[in-house]
Amino acid sequence: MLMKYLWVGAENLKPEETIESVINHGTLGIGFIGLAECLVALIGKHHGESEKAQELGLKIVTYMRDRANEFSEQYHHNYSILATPAEGLSGKFTKKDRKQFGIIPGVTDRDYYTNSNHVPVYYKCTALKKAQVEAPYHDLTRGGHIFYVEIDGDATHNPSVIESVVDMM
Repeated sequence: MLMKYLWVGAENLKPEETIESVINHGTLGIGFIGLAECLVALIGKHHGESEKAQELGLKIVTYMRDRANEFSEQYHHNYSILATPAEGLSGKFTKKDRKQFGIIPGVTDRDYYTNSNHVPVYYKCTALKKAQVEAPYHDLTRGGHIFYVEIDGDATHNPSVIESVVDMM
């Protein structure tokens, strides 16, 4: 069995048994990409550009989190929402969507969808603004999330810059 050591107790499963008894030793993560592009498609702006878009984005991810919680209750497993990077997948989805729907400005006009709930990398804003926009999603993505900023120059010799970014979180 390929996944024999993935979960505690899986090594004792017989080939004909299901994994149901052992999967609660981990999380069944539901990841997402492209919130920014979704918001552009729905209302013309992403959450870094508009408070209205931010409110809608939070409603969408809250709905996803609530559904994951319902699944946990219904099926007695650990479902959670992950704000995850998906560089390879985001490019595949964009190509398929572009083929089906054509080039839609702000949605399918790039080679990738933005990871999870991130503010798009092409949108110019301060690190603080990016942190303020993305922070409310962290409570909704309890399976994990990533916050990153790009710092000009070499920050290895400037620990105060790194400290200021960490303090934003």
